[in-house]
Amino acid sequence: MNDVRENKLTMYEAVKTVLANNSAITGTIAALATAITSFTGFIDQIKAKEIERNSATQGNAQNKNDARELLKDEMMAVCGAIFSLGETTSDNTLKAEGNVSRSELSQMRDTVLVTKAETIKGVADANAAALVPFGVSAADITSLETRTTTFNGLIGVRVEGSSIKGAAGAQVEALFKKADKVLVNQIDKLMEKFAKSETQFYDEYHIARQIIDLGVRHEAPTPPTPPTP
Repeated sequence: MNDVRENKLTMYEAVKTVLANNSAITGTIAALATAITSFTGFIDQIKAKEIERNSATQGNAQNKNDARELLKDEMMAVCGAIFSLGETTSDNTLKAEGNVSRSELSQMRDTVLVTKAETIKGVADANAAALVPFGVSAADITSLETRTTTFNGLIGVRVEGSSIKGAAGAQVEALFKKADKVLVNQIDKLMEKFAKSETQFYDEYHIARQIIDLGVRHEAPTPPTPPTP
């Protein structure tokens, strides 16, 4: 949530508290009580959607990064063995397939990395028996395939999480507009009933209605310099 929304939600909460503390007064006007119920409902929905928005991608990025590192480790081990096999057998094609650096893998886009891993797995399958003396077993090749599948799946999860986050963000914006409409067009207007009869409540309400920029540091004013005698 950006600063503008944070500041407005803080104002909403302050207004909600003042209204709740004076429910005996607001309850004397049925339409006001109904508007307050609607307003507080929108506040609850905003907070729920914000939780949904924040949790949509929470952990997904870290899981994907972890899976990417594990995949790179598997790829480097198999590539090293493929290169060594090519060197031993004077097979330049194998050497070219296995000549991969970790920095090169790190710079690859996610989908390119998956394609490269699938290519390496294919080379390893074709040379499975020959790679055993170089430390790559059938289980290692299967592990490379599993790491590739896992990482590829997390790419989709991240995209889905981003979509959910975007949709929830749009819903939050719509809820703010609905809350504003109730606050401005109903609660503010009906509160005028108490301008003279419930002055303290009326004043507290309007103080709460002020939006304070919580991102700005408010310092105590410097006391005036006493005049020189």
